Amino acid sequence: VARWWFYFERPPDTVSPGLVFGPISHDMWSLTHISANVGLLLVAGGFAEPYIGKKKILVILFGLGYLGTYLTNLTALIHLRWMIAGASGGILALWVYAGLRLRHKAYRFRDGIGWSTKGLETYTAVVLLLGIFPFLFHELFLQVPPHSGHLIGLATGCMYFGYEAYVKRE
Repeated sequence: VARWWFYFERPPDTVSPGLVFGPISHDMWSLTHISANVGLLLVAGGFAEPYIGKKKILVILFGLGYLGTYLTNLTALIHLRWMIAGASGGILALWVYAGLRLRHKAYRFRDGIGWSTKGLETYTAVVLLLGIFPFLFHELFLQVPPHSGHLIGLATGCMYFGYEAYVKRE
């Protein structure tokens, strides 16, 4: 029953509520994956919330989460895997967006990190920015096959940041 409500199947069941609930659900059999998602969400969301607001976090999580899930399923013919859940894509989009949007806070790293709110912000900004590369390396070279939902989540976070920066520049 849960599969019908929260998962896409191959071929997708067009009547299934999984089309709606799939992007906010998760694989119930992987505790490490769920724990990692919760950790990433707490770090990125907790750090970014005072600066970008709750509404923007929800837009990124759900908007880019849905977009990432649908893009992932459009590419299913390439990687031969239908997406079974899509929460990871929205969370990774938030991770990348928060790191890029608040990258200026990482510049204070040169001055040293103290035990203060600014020190914690600096450390978190550095972790967000540098954490992208090992995750990308893991997905591209160690994960067989690569999880396209994760890769598309990273890409949509970058694209949303780029789009927002372009719109503000005009």
